[in-house]
Amino acid sequence: MFEIFKAFYSIHYNFGAFALLLLLLIIFLLTRKNFKWSIIFLIVDIAFNFFIYHKTANRVWTITDTPAAQNEWDTPVPKTYKFSAPDHWIIEGENGEKMHWCWVETWTEKFLSFDFVDRLWGTNKAKSLRGASEERLNQ
Repeated sequence: MFEIFKAFYSIHYNFGAFALLLLLLIIFLLTRKNFKWSIIFLIVDIAFNFFIYHKTANRVWTITDTPAAQNEWDTPVPKTYKFSAPDHWIIEGENGEKMHWCWVETWTEKFLSFDFVDRLWGTNKAKSLRGASEERLNQ
């Protein structure tokens, strides 16, 4: 369990910083003798770490990377990488570059591909705004 946390927090240190801030908040609340909120934040910190462990332990992420073609006749062979904690958490490529992938990157990809404007105002509104901008440019 500790090996997985060491591997996870060494790459995703922002999650480790959040867990550490929760522990510091618990210590602060205990110095103020606020036991009720200390217990609540301790439960939140344990649940947070349990969630990270549950999402990371005994999982394998397979990524297929297709290198760019050197010319129009070149057909590059795709390479497959398998990441798991803690054994294959960081893989070194042929160029010496370090690669890593896990559920955090998958969630980040999903979040970055989400279109907020389309959800807020709808596709038709975005198209009409784009059309109005194009008409002003043509004038």
